[in-house]
Amino acid sequence: MARSVKPEADPRALEAYGALREGVHIAGYSFERACGKLEWLLEADRWRAVGAGFDDVNIFLSSIKLDNLKTVAEQRKRVALKIKQLQPKASNRQIAKVLGVNRSTVDRDTGANAPPAGTKASKISAGQTSAGANAPPVIAGAAAAKLVARREEGKQARLDKVAADEQRVLQLVPVAGKFRTLILDPAWDYDWLSLAGRAKPGYAMQSHEQLLQLDVRKWADESGCHLYLWVTNNFMARGCELMAHWGFQHRVLITWIKEGAFGLGSYFRNSTEHVLFGTLGETTTRPAAASIPTHFIAPRPGEHSEKPEAFYDIVRAASYPPYGEGNQREARADFTNLFREELITEVAE
Repeated sequence: MARSVKPEADPRALEAYGALREGVHIAGYSFERACGKLEWLLEADRWRAVGAGFDDVNIFLSSIKLDNLKTVAEQRKRVALKIKQLQPKASNRQIAKVLGVNRSTVDRDTGANAPPAGTKASKISAGQTSAGANAPPVIAGAAAAKLVARREEGKQARLDKVAADEQRVLQLVPVAGKFRTLILDPAWDYDWLSLAGRAKPGYAMQSHEQLLQLDVRKWADESGCHLYLWVTNNFMARGCELMAHWGFQHRVLITWIKEGAFGLGSYFRNSTEHVLFGTLGETTTRPAAASIPTHFIAPRPGEHSEKPEAFYDIVRAASYPPYGEGNQREARADFTNLFREELITEVAE
């Protein structure tokens, strides 16, 4: 029988499938995050268009294995039930292979072969029970309510934190002044990459369109200015686009090697972050820059997105003051915050 024509794949689906095929086989990748990607692919039959194309959900599942990821019973049960809900044709045998457990475990998790309602416990043999025939409830009553409440509280706490940060951002106004060195660390919006299961930052993010509208040039000393633009691996191309849009010429890539870090990633493990260095005008770097390599090794500071002091030492040595910094995580006496908070008051009519 002729194989059906492969539907056009969503680029996000290809990224998700690549993550499941590659990222999950490296220690440290979370089971919850991997399963979030898997569930997203199973929704709306996105799985059909990835890889070489799949007609059978069981063949698709056979190409993925999450057996080396650390999990707990409750997570496993939730995922098994979710797969059955989204793709009823998925066999328990194949789900078990994906999760790295016995089929009887998935039978028990999904309630397969459970005795009919009303069957007395005395009529259920010990063998049936051990095989998962007498499937216990997943979780119910007060325990289930408590678990749901805890998850919702965590989700709401993050949403409240983001909402509060959004209000803070709305009160920010650009400061006046010209600087010979600028540092920008955009609050990159990962929604275009986001798949279910990815941890969300607890602060307001900026879309690419919002960043393009940012008037960076007004802070730049037209006689000469350096720009240090922080980017993650996913945003390298967008960072170059922003730099050119703001009128700077990209010169050098400086890489921060995060000491002791072994992060996540869909293709390789992200243990680095980068700074695009660009110039406006004829200003060169200071003489000390001749002995500064294009990488530095430093541990990660405590706060999310906070940058190490070693980076600021490089800026001081290689570029000229005055220094201006956007999205400061920590105030420094010689780096002016490019934004200040201004209380918004309503004018009475």
